[in-house]
Amino acid sequence: MNLKKEFVRLKKGISLAYYDIGTGMPIVFCHGLGGNADNWTHPKSAQVQFFSKISRVLSFDLKGYGDSDKSEQFSYAISEFARELHEAIDQIAGDERIILVGHSMGGMVAQEYALQFPDNLRGLVLVATYSHLKVDSSYYKFQEWILKQTEERSLEELESFVSEQLVKQGVSLMFYRKYLRRNPDMIEWAVGEQKKVPIHVLAACMHSIFQFNVHEHLGQITVPTLIFVGNRDQTIPPSYSKDMHEKIPVSELKIFENCGHMIQFEKREEFNFELEKFIASLS
Repeated sequence: MNLKKEFVRLKKGISLAYYDIGTGMPIVFCHGLGGNADNWTHPKSAQVQFFSKISRVLSFDLKGYGDSDKSEQFSYAISEFARELHEAIDQIAGDERIILVGHSMGGMVAQEYALQFPDNLRGLVLVATYSHLKVDSSYYKFQEWILKQTEERSLEELESFVSEQLVKQGVSLMFYRKYLRRNPDMIEWAVGEQKKVPIHVLAACMHSIFQFNVHEHLGQITVPTLIFVGNRDQTIPPSYSKDMHEKIPVSELKIFENCGHMIQFEKREEFNFELEKFIASLS
């Protein structure tokens, strides 16, 4: 399949890159921190290629990522990402209701989208994400430490601090170790993708995801929602997905065994099967 990115220009002059493949009910894929639209086209994930056989598929580079604009003057707030995604989809697909699939930070964008633009959604899929950070958790303390590093250093100092070895260590935690043994090339690929993101974008997004908290508003999400999490996720522990499932009225929780944070890669066939089943239930 010949995949070629297109571009949409928003009212503020920001240009977003995206894939637009297939016909039918739109499914929109939204990547996480350090990712881009190709997280869903990589040969070992390939959700864009798979689902374009049955639907219209849109996969975006969020502002600051991939081939989209990356100015230091931009706001990288989660709420802004959601508004820009909505504006882009409105230009591309009109008022047709979508199924929105968000991974990690993209799942936070998806929650914001569901709260801001509920009439534009047919279904919501939250993959390895959270609605808030629990302040008494070890995960919160780790994120707090990371945030402190971004606040205490200039962008030049951060560039040196975020060495390839540090990035490699972080990336290795994203995948379950047994998957990496079978697919050692994925560390180099993921490190390469992370290194494409400007340091000012990573720093701003880290601040945004640390502050993100819509937990008390999840009851307002009324569209059918599918929640995916790996039982071995060391990046965002499964307890966060269980919390979202309890709060969102019409939700289903799917826990993938022996799987880390990158579910769309690690459990591609099972991921696609469950998502396809969910899409069929909304048709």
